[in-house]
Amino acid sequence: MAQYGSGSITFNGLGSDIDFNDMVTKLYKIEGRYAQQLLRWKTDWTQRSEAFSQLRTELTSLRSTLAGMNTTDKFLLKNTTSSKAEVATATSGSGTVDGTYRLEVKQLATTAAWSFETGVLNKFDSVNTSGADQTFQYTYKGKQQTITVPPGTTLEGLTNLINKNSKNPGVRASFIQSSDGLVFQLRGMDTGTDATLTIDNSTVSKVLAQDVVKTWETSTSSVQLNTVFTSGADIINTTGETKTFVFSTYDKVREASATKSVDVPAGATLQDLVGLVNAAAEENLATLAPTAGGVLFRLDEPPTYPMFAPDSDLGTILTSDYDSLTSVINSTELSKSFSYMVYGKEETVNLKAGGTLQDLAAALNAKHPGVFTFDNTTTPGKYRLVSNFQPKENPVTVSANGTLPGFAYAPATSPTWQTQQGKNAEVRVNGWPAPPQWLESSSNA
Repeated sequence: MAQYGSGSITFNGLGSDIDFNDMVTKLYKIEGRYAQQLLRWKTDWTQRSEAFSQLRTELTSLRSTLAGMNTTDKFLLKNTTSSKAEVATATSGSGTVDGTYRLEVKQLATTAAWSFETGVLNKFDSVNTSGADQTFQYTYKGKQQTITVPPGTTLEGLTNLINKNSKNPGVRASFIQSSDGLVFQLRGMDTGTDATLTIDNSTVSKVLAQDVVKTWETSTSSVQLNTVFTSGADIINTTGETKTFVFSTYDKVREASATKSVDVPAGATLQDLVGLVNAAAEENLATLAPTAGGVLFRLDEPPTYPMFAPDSDLGTILTSDYDSLTSVINSTELSKSFSYMVYGKEETVNLKAGGTLQDLAAALNAKHPGVFTFDNTTTPGKYRLVSNFQPKENPVTVSANGTLPGFAYAPATSPTWQTQQGKNAEVRVNGWPAPPQWLESSSNA
């Protein structure tokens, strides 16, 4: 049976009862089974591939996680807490014993720093007005650094020279605002006692040098003005009016300090002052000491020795040898007096008639215990009376009350720096170590 339609040709049976459409459809289904199997196989392996990719991703993640736990400390983590995290925190390892720890902090580790005692008015002021290169020198942790400071360098410029130095061992120069102005500071960047810092002598501005200015060098019996004069002809009073120089010496008679003041007229020279002082002291107290480039003004009070006049009876005895300690010194029938000077004071001892060398020593030691002894070694077989008086220092001082410019006493000026050296941190853990010991660390970590 044939069927006809417009736009297409369809035939069934071709004059027979065979349904070719049904046959073709069924053959398509039969032949398509293999394709369906391939499609199902594709879907299955696509799912397997995706699963393997996910598994590989998970295994890679597992490997990374396990790699982060390749030590005991990474595998066995312990948490720590602090009751005052603003004061101290802690980290723990696998070997840390579980528990509560009480931390006692005596001090934290600090850095070393040098700061001006007073602020500077202008950081653009020059620190080198010499016209030639000068130096700024410091030592940090045992390493000395010398910074070349060209003419006209400002204080801020010096700060940059220090900070940008390629050999900087670990210091930083900066300015800190204070009530006195900007304070220049040089600070080490490391904490602990080993991180020492010093500012050494420099040829740069004295403000930046660790120099102690000493107006007067003093000792018990001398003073010296640390000003170099060209000569004794230098004029020392240029004020146009009379000024004073005040000093004190030791009065050997009264055994007390005696203050004297001399008037220094206008136009007086250094040599004039020497004469005025010596006239007031009634001795050669003032001198001009030669030094490099000129002279220094000095006051020297020589020590006092006991005086035993060589032509006196006692002076003769002290220079004579005797056969024995019982040798007779006073062969008269009357008591005899022996006078002598001790530290500017006259003393007298009496020796009885027939008194011996030993008797005289006893009388002298009664006034001056243990001073007089005997010597039998200078001349073998002979005895000599020996005086063991020691020279006595006589103090001399210069007063700050004098009005002569540059000659009133002033103590040595302290450096223009405030210093702070680094300190170690000191702590105890649960009371250990026992007082007075502390655990020390150069770091606060």
